[in-house]
Amino acid sequence: MTDKIKLERPLIFFDLETTGTSVAKDRIVEIFCLKYCPDGSREELYYLLNPTIPIPGEASSIHNITDDDVKDSPVFSDVHTEVFRFFLNCDVAGYNILNYDVPILLEELARAGVRENPLENSRIIDLLKIYFKKETRTLADALKLYANESLVDAHSAKADVYALPKILLGQLSRYPEVKPTVEFLAEYSSGDDSRLDYENKFIRNKEGKIVLNFGKFKGDLAVNQKDYLLWMLSGDFTSHTKNVTRQILKGKLN
Repeated sequence: MTDKIKLERPLIFFDLETTGTSVAKDRIVEIFCLKYCPDGSREELYYLLNPTIPIPGEASSIHNITDDDVKDSPVFSDVHTEVFRFFLNCDVAGYNILNYDVPILLEELARAGVRENPLENSRIIDLLKIYFKKETRTLADALKLYANESLVDAHSAKADVYALPKILLGQLSRYPEVKPTVEFLAEYSSGDDSRLDYENKFIRNKEGKIVLNFGKFKGDLAVNQKDYLLWMLSGDFTSHTKNVTRQILKGKLN
């Protein structure tokens, strides 16, 4: 990996399996991370976790992890310090992580009492965004297209993560205009993303002003809807979205 992509700091490929798709409500049941360091070394972090809530049958049917499988596993709060330290001062990459894995991971950290965002200054490479700019397929199809391999044990966090570097290297080989630097890849995979929070509740409009991106006030300037922002602070939103809301209310984000 390091002979193909110039790394200024460690790059982590990671994947989560969860109890569902709600960023605010659902919990992690499996996490696997593969860290590539600038010196060529690699590190791994893996946990099977007890989410402390039932794993719905629909979720188990996808990742094959059941309540019985995790009944004796640690809960996220038991391992949050190690997870936080593993991600700190690193860039990250994954498949659909901007919309899913990153916000769920940060929500779990916040739930465990972590007030600092370890990804605050991280560059995020979303392979799905690169893929969708060039193709429109699933992770398994991406692996077949870019590495000519079949994905075995799909929706196992470990199998999915091991597929990610292969897909990225295949993308770099296939598209010469995609430069092999983390800075370029992060910017390219985010595109013209104007979101301010991972739930995409706030975005910047063409004039660069912060507007609401959902609900009855969608498109309105956020600063003009203070009652709505106060309601959001008591609503079912992620801690990251609420933090952005507080910054807007305090005039620290405009």
